[in-house]
Amino acid sequence: MHQDWLMLIFVGVLGGLIVLVSEVSGLEQNYLLWNLFLALIPYYVARFRSARGERKRRDWQNRVLEVVWLLFYPNAFYIVTDLIHIQNDVFYTVSETEASYIMSWVIWARLLLLFATVFVAVMLTYHAFYEMLLIWQQQFKGWWATVFFTIGISVLTGAGIVMGRFDRLNSWDIIQHPLTVVTIFLHSFMPDRIIYTAMFALLHAALVIFLRLIEKNRLAKNS
Repeated sequence: MHQDWLMLIFVGVLGGLIVLVSEVSGLEQNYLLWNLFLALIPYYVARFRSARGERKRRDWQNRVLEVVWLLFYPNAFYIVTDLIHIQNDVFYTVSETEASYIMSWVIWARLLLLFATVFVAVMLTYHAFYEMLLIWQQQFKGWWATVFFTIGISVLTGAGIVMGRFDRLNSWDIIQHPLTVVTIFLHSFMPDRIIYTAMFALLHAALVIFLRLIEKNRLAKNS
């Protein structure tokens, strides 16, 4: 449990640096704070759900936690799209003969903080995903169950990112505007949108599988 507190401290320090650099530069970067907070929700929901195990008398509470996790999970991976904000800074100029780099620590700090936040969010995505995958595997045996879960969550994540980035929807809009969310969700699989849903889904699946392979290789060497 102390690791969870260390995680919060680390994220708090990262958030403090984001605020500091935003204040010094005068350029808003606090959107990273909100997206980082949203990325923490599915991670801690998955941790809490895993700690509860299966409780027959209060099984409905576990189902509620799983639904909450599913609604907020795409937020964790959504933050990779924040990389588009790199365009807000100029890092070098190009003349006919050479490229000259802008020697300003502020813009480089903004770049590093952006990548650090995306990295943290991707790792939160990975751990939140595998916490729930282990729960799924306890209920459904066989390799097909793992494949089904991975593909299903990846597709839903891809659609969620498309809805969040291009349509500016939030997880709680499913409660406030359910019909609108369902309509836009279905639109995510239409010809003009499905390529984006597929790209984000493939990236999600590739990263969680890749990180799992790295972890399994490390565990194999230590055993």
